[in-house]
Amino acid sequence: MRSTRWLTGLLVLVATSGCGGDEALAPTAAASSLKLSVVGDPEYLTGKVDVLFDAPKGSVSHVELDLRGQQIGVAATAPFTFTVDSAAFADGAAELTAKVILAGSGANAKASLEVELSNTPPKLAVISPVDGATVIGSPSRGFTVSPVVSALDGNTIAEVWAETASGNVDLGKGDGSIPVPLDGVGTDFPQAAVKLKIHARDATGAESTVTVKVVPSNVKSRFEQDTGGAVAPVRSLDILSDGRPLIGFAGSYYLLPQPSLTEKPSLTLDNVDALVRSGESLFFTTHDAAQTKETLMFSDLNGKMTSLFDLSLADQSTAFDPFLRKNGHVVASWVSTATLDSHVLGYGPDGKLDFDTLLPAAPLLDQIAETPEGHLVTMASPDAVASHVQPFDGTTGAALPAWAPPGGQIVLVDGQGVVLLYYTTQTYGTPTIHVASFNPAGVPQWDALVNETYPQLVRRLPNGDVLAYLFGAGVGEPSSLTVLGKSGQTPLWTGTLDEADYLLGEAPGSTDLLVSRFNTTTSTLSATRLGADGTIAWSTKLPGDSNATLQMLSDGSVLTSAPDAGAQTITNVLVDAGGKTAWSATFPGEKVLGAIEVDDLLIFASGSGDMTPFRFEARSRKTGDLSWRYLEGPSREVFGRWVMARSKPWDTVFGSLVTAKAAPSGMTYTTVTLGFVP
Repeated sequence: MRSTRWLTGLLVLVATSGCGGDEALAPTAAASSLKLSVVGDPEYLTGKVDVLFDAPKGSVSHVELDLRGQQIGVAATAPFTFTVDSAAFADGAAELTAKVILAGSGANAKASLEVELSNTPPKLAVISPVDGATVIGSPSRGFTVSPVVSALDGNTIAEVWAETASGNVDLGKGDGSIPVPLDGVGTDFPQAAVKLKIHARDATGAESTVTVKVVPSNVKSRFEQDTGGAVAPVRSLDILSDGRPLIGFAGSYYLLPQPSLTEKPSLTLDNVDALVRSGESLFFTTHDAAQTKETLMFSDLNGKMTSLFDLSLADQSTAFDPFLRKNGHVVASWVSTATLDSHVLGYGPDGKLDFDTLLPAAPLLDQIAETPEGHLVTMASPDAVASHVQPFDGTTGAALPAWAPPGGQIVLVDGQGVVLLYYTTQTYGTPTIHVASFNPAGVPQWDALVNETYPQLVRRLPNGDVLAYLFGAGVGEPSSLTVLGKSGQTPLWTGTLDEADYLLGEAPGSTDLLVSRFNTTTSTLSATRLGADGTIAWSTKLPGDSNATLQMLSDGSVLTSAPDAGAQTITNVLVDAGGKTAWSATFPGEKVLGAIEVDDLLIFASGSGDMTPFRFEARSRKTGDLSWRYLEGPSREVFGRWVMARSKPWDTVFGSLVTAKAAPSGMTYTTVTLGFVP
């Protein structure tokens, strides 16, 4: 066989005698040039072609023509012409062979002509993605597929490519190693199907095309759980290190497998009152169906469970929420309201008991805090005979000497001590609120009366002073900021703010506070940045009224979402950390329920409450431009709660929706958790 894939023109016949030597060849034939050719001398044989065998007149008495060893014609008289149906053979290189009997001598001769058959285009199949598949991606980052194709042809495959609006993409071997961007992907989701056209061409130029439809989506996964007649939006989301979400709602928790949330949960926990996770372990309090007992349970993430202790609710025993320490150990406590005995128990991440400390006749509040040196602090019930703060050694659980300030609530624990919030009563039904500070040994530092305003924030300033942000006591009453010196109870300064002020947060990288203000007299809304000494760094007027939602972002900028009820629109304004307006954008909706920062995007949930329709939108943090919008709603059958968590392995934001469905007995509800890829 020739090394080339085809041969054009004529071939000279090389003849041999039946005895195997040239000496038997007739002299007239030996001197002649015997020729085998295809009419038209085509580069490739397609369909029916005519093949000619030409020899000097009278030199040949019989000719048999074979293709790939299969006889396709016999001729006994000149002209020796044959019709060959090339389509009856597979494409690719082939050999035409003429078997000749020379006139007179009866000697045999044989000649060959190499040709290339080309009748069918490549056999092309798209193995992945399958037709109708969902392609996960992001409108902001793009949607791509990495096609896996099978392309077969006898003439060999010269090229496989995907056709896109921006040009062809060479797929190389078609093994899925080359990504292809999808065409025509908009900003609203779920999206309509998009066509993906794959081409293959063989060496002869014949081409095949296969088109599959795929559906681009930024919903990576979803989990649906029937809640019957109860409305139960997802209320908690915890993302494990490997990306698996632990979803909690309606007293149950579901650990979902990666990567598809449509599978059955790998772990289901029911009747859960409170839960904490320590690495790969779960500690949770639960009750039985009859609510006769409460149990602290330990479980690994494979569902192997151990009961740590049981309480009889008939004895009025109460288990408090487990507390997760910084070292991964867990503290639980329970109290018998019949005997007033309390237990504080410590557990390692493996569920083994570290300590069990008994406090006779000392009921505890449902509160545990941890000091920087690892001690544990809890508060005795205000109704106890001797209210006190009870510290414990965090390793042994041994009770340390108790403090005896007024009973109350621990609001701050740090290296400089403990700050408590407690109240007394001046007249019936009118509480008088105090903020008190104690050093780590329990020695009082100061005790400040803050009257009838309940602190929204208490924090320690870098110099040791304590700043208290106070709500106004009633309509028309201003809020205030008070800095309480660490050496005494006399305020270092008190700043009076406008009516209806709310704390947005502490400005990152500084001791400043960001506050929103709505002045009921002038009906103006503003954002204000305050220094720890009460000075105003800047104040910026904002659109909207007291119904506007304000949120401080991670860089200290302020996002305002102001609804216009009449126009059914929302105006979002971003004020940067310097008090300057960065952008303003208006879009349909009733109210922004929440926003989360994801890289350079702000993702919003808009609606008018937990039980009303809403939708998700992603907008550029820099410009406010719409990147994508998820249109699961609005619908009166779809509502939800804005609950989110980040999953680094999936780069996912989770939200919660509830779908209402009519049933003969009324309405049934399904909680749907959506995984968004921004």
